[in-house]
Amino acid sequence: MNRYTKRFSISDVPSWMCPICESSTLSIDRQTFFRVETADSKKSTGHSDWEPDWLRFVYSCVFKCANKQCEGVVSSVGTGCLEEGLDEEFGQCFSEYFYPKYFYPNLKIFKLPEDTPSEIAEEINQSFSLFFCNFDSAANHARIALENILTDLKVKRYKIANHKRKTITLHNRIELLPAKYEKIKTLMLAVKWLGNSGSHSGRGLTPEDVIDAYKMLSVVLNAIYDDKHAEASKLAKGINKKKGPK
Repeated sequence: MNRYTKRFSISDVPSWMCPICESSTLSIDRQTFFRVETADSKKSTGHSDWEPDWLRFVYSCVFKCANKQCEGVVSSVGTGCLEEGLDEEFGQCFSEYFYPKYFYPNLKIFKLPEDTPSEIAEEINQSFSLFFCNFDSAANHARIALENILTDLKVKRYKIANHKRKTITLHNRIELLPAKYEKIKTLMLAVKWLGNSGSHSGRGLTPEDVIDAYKMLSVVLNAIYDDKHAEASKLAKGINKKKGPK
């Protein structure tokens, strides 16, 4: 997931995975790349303190899957600027970098197990679609995905108190998980806290915070919906019970 850096240049694109085939990477179709300076940026050029790094752009382009058999295409829009750096040959220089805000179809930050229920996959993909433009909302949708996971696992959502039906909090629902899910409770609680921060804290989450949530959510999903993981867990449980070969 570390490859999901928030910027790219025309000559250096992160190894973003194609969301169509999920097996190859994307590259820019340079013929489609278009960038233009913003109105505010143009107005600033007359300022006495103007520097090249005041320049601001908006861009649009199409990315293509490197796998010709896939032929996947992804459109993207975002912003850009000049950033100062050092060149071995020319010394100080400024280079154009671009910051994506949207991809369509959205990039998939991590692979979901094939057996992930649709209502869970939809929330996670909604989170992915917001990852580059709204980190708080991306984390909140990851939190909603947790709610859907618990519902799929038949963890109750309501309780009766004083003859009234009341919603059970996500925290308490996680605590209600059966003992066989004990190892992932801590991960689920951490994703919940990050999702809460995205909804209520007001300080704003960073892309690193959201990536942390994705890392833990990926482990949770594989523990529940990946058949290979389930088979390995069952095998390990049998060996541990016999303290040796089955």
